[in-house]
Amino acid sequence: MKACALKYSSRKKNGFNDESNAILLLLLIFLLFGSCSTLNLPHSGTAQVLCTESWGDVEMFLLPGEISLETDLNRDEILKNADQSLNLLIDRQNSLAREKPGGQVEMVLSLREYSYMKDYRLLNTMSLELLVQDREGNCLARYYHAEESKDSFFASSFMYGQLKKGFKKLF
Repeated sequence: MKACALKYSSRKKNGFNDESNAILLLLLIFLLFGSCSTLNLPHSGTAQVLCTESWGDVEMFLLPGEISLETDLNRDEILKNADQSLNLLIDRQNSLAREKPGGQVEMVLSLREYSYMKDYRLLNTMSLELLVQDREGNCLARYYHAEESKDSFFASSFMYGQLKKGFKKLF
């Protein structure tokens, strides 16, 4: 009996076998899903403005009020940035008054910022609250903004930008 040797080859016309195709497919899936966690997608936030009925009736002269801060970062530097940005925006708003202001109100600023890791990236969860209060401490208007971001209140430009957004919403 003549020995018949069958030669089996899993090579296809394109030079790849089923095992190579599976490895390429797994590599493609790994690269696709692995890169999704490193994408720098914008994080959405929330902003809300609350006003009383008397807000907006009379132009008011703004005064800087208390600045409070909760953070796990450099507290002194953030407070300095907040104070400079708030005073600059208050002076700007006061200079835009068309007539003599009818009263004085205080702008009270509350900031909160904490860092955490998400998908091997450092993110900050931040909230900013601007309160417009009369001299007795009654709230006339409130702006609140919260977001998750790679930015920080530590950066002067970010702090100024966030406060400016609040001023635009309030005034």
